Amino acid sequence: MALETLDYVVFAMMFVFSAGAGFFAAFQDRRKKNTMENFHRASRKAHPIAVAMSLSVTIYSGLTIIGIPAEVYTNGTMASWMALGMLGAVAGTAHIFLPIFYNMNKISTFEYITLRFGTTPRTLATITYVLCYFVIHGFILYAPCLAFQVLTKVSLYVIMAVAAAVCILYTLLGGMKAVVWADCLQYVVILAGLLSVLIVTVKEAGGFGNVWDVANKYERLEFFNFSADPRTRHTVWSLGIGFGLLWTYAYGVNQATIQRASSLPTLRQAQISVWLNYIFLVVIFALLIIIGVAMFGFYHLCDPVKNGRIMKKDQMLSLIIIDLLSKIPGLSGLMLAVLFSGSLSTVSSGLSAYSAILAEEFVKRTTRKKLSESVQIYFSKICVVVIGCAIFSVGVGISRLDGLLNQALLSIGAVIAGPMLGMYVAGMIFPWTNSKGASCGFVTSVGMVLWLYLGTLINMKPSGSLPVSTEGCSVTNTTMLPMNITSSISLTSSLYSNMTTQTVMMDTTEEPALYDFYRMSYTWYTGFAMLINLTVALVVSFLTGATDPKDIDPKLMFPLFYKLCPFLPQKYRNVLLFGVQYDFFDNGEKPRATDDKSFPANEPIGDLNSTCM
Repeated sequence: MALETLDYVVFAMMFVFSAGAGFFAAFQDRRKKNTMENFHRASRKAHPIAVAMSLSVTIYSGLTIIGIPAEVYTNGTMASWMALGMLGAVAGTAHIFLPIFYNMNKISTFEYITLRFGTTPRTLATITYVLCYFVIHGFILYAPCLAFQVLTKVSLYVIMAVAAAVCILYTLLGGMKAVVWADCLQYVVILAGLLSVLIVTVKEAGGFGNVWDVANKYERLEFFNFSADPRTRHTVWSLGIGFGLLWTYAYGVNQATIQRASSLPTLRQAQISVWLNYIFLVVIFALLIIIGVAMFGFYHLCDPVKNGRIMKKDQMLSLIIIDLLSKIPGLSGLMLAVLFSGSLSTVSSGLSAYSAILAEEFVKRTTRKKLSESVQIYFSKICVVVIGCAIFSVGVGISRLDGLLNQALLSIGAVIAGPMLGMYVAGMIFPWTNSKGASCGFVTSVGMVLWLYLGTLINMKPSGSLPVSTEGCSVTNTTMLPMNITSSISLTSSLYSNMTTQTVMMDTTEEPALYDFYRMSYTWYTGFAMLINLTVALVVSFLTGATDPKDIDPKLMFPLFYKLCPFLPQKYRNVLLFGVQYDFFDNGEKPRATDDKSFPANEPIGDLNSTCM
């Protein structure tokens, strides 16, 4: 398959308009003083709808766009319950985590860890976050460039360099404002591309009624698996709770998402934006689910994997581009623009987040003199360029790897989410946690989730999939996907699709009891790591001298259990405040509003240099 001229035009327009967002933001701010607040948080004057759209495409990378339809094609529609997990994550973000971060009025979310625990836990968390996401964003940059390269023969490194340069350019010129508006454009591109794929695929598969009947006949329609067995791959509980915790990390404590939400004028608008984002999320998610069903309706009589046209189900969307979209000028270019839009949004979000973290957590803290705004901006922009080049270099390195890439990416995703979420929950919900407990809990949970992942990787085998057929295959219907696509496009959704095929099957005779532990569904990994973190953090804190709740600034805490039990008599309900001196009024039911634009320069609680030792 070769792209037509119109495909190149459609694809190039996405790059041009994305770069244009940077010039537009820079032109709008040409008379304003260039400050850290403006560069990293758009002077807290962003638009709620724009931020909501930006949050959506930040979460949906090109990997997810490929991975979800492949998941539905292979294993059915139970994945639709991920929307429940998203809902819980959005609610927790809007009403638990975001108010604390917003009222802190700090550019970096890691500043919370400093105020609550001190420097050692903050350093552990910051370094782990930066290292893990460098690799993840390197792959996210690499994946769509690879798809473009195998379809056009353009040098992989050239297109990667162009993509990285565009991300750097509009982030550098317009800061957070440019990133948000470029994300809005990319959301529209993704929406248009997915609608086009859905319409064409459903039409070629005989209409939606036929698609639905075929999916039902081949057991793809499943919505009500309520199994409580944690080894069951997808259930209502594992997707609603387990996967919801992963999304809670992605929304509630992740620098890239909190930085966006904090760019709005008021906390109320920030919360509304997070809720609006759920609508934008569900629209894209629903399209991806239905596209997966439609792809099965089209290929149900001639499964491309069984027929040998592709090697893995996660190449299905790439095959649709060749089999269906290439017949309509411009659609192949639009679909490639969709993959790039998701990836550019995620990478540009990373550039903005990394520059904020490095400027706030390392540059400012390692200089003896207070830096001027102009110097801080200078360092932030240098960070954008350096980090962009570093992500490009990681992408180049990843391009030289083979199958181990799948395993490495799943490991990285599991390492960061649960331990990081656990540290913030230990700080915000449990007032007794001290610096030693936070450090030990984080390190232990990272080690445990690595053990779980590596043990599963070494000892388990991937599970099978739902039934497929090749009875409708014919010689004229088996055009092979080019070998370079077959051997490499599978990498483009490895982070997502390999996680979704993590549940294992093997002969249960004479096997160690530990193997049941390794069979835990990947959806529970984040919850498992968070639980380990909380348990170790609290135990170590009490053994080494728990923090006195009366000494903690209540603005760093959230009375979760108090809020969850409004039915209790007030004297018993007050016990659930755990001794934290919250400032309440109106019969103890409503906390006083805090000043949105200031946060006391509290001294960090606990020993700043304490360690697990």
